[in-house]
Amino acid sequence: MCTSVADARQKRLERYDRSAADCEVLARLATDCSKQVEYEHLGARYRSLAAGLREALAIHSAALAKLALH
Repeated sequence: MCTSVADARQKRLERYDRSAADCEVLARLATDCSKQVEYEHLGARYRSLAAGLREALAIHSAALAKLALH
């Protein structure tokens, strides 16, 4: 079960990164300034979600490693 949970977390992280990249492309292609700003904001939000998830996964991994040492 741990593998499937880890796989789900990794897929979520990849989805956030992919969505951020898609938004950045859409922002560059947007001809309407308000749409460009919206896509930039959304891309930044996805980047933030990815960064937060990476941080949470690192903390979780460190905690598991610490437990394994005891």
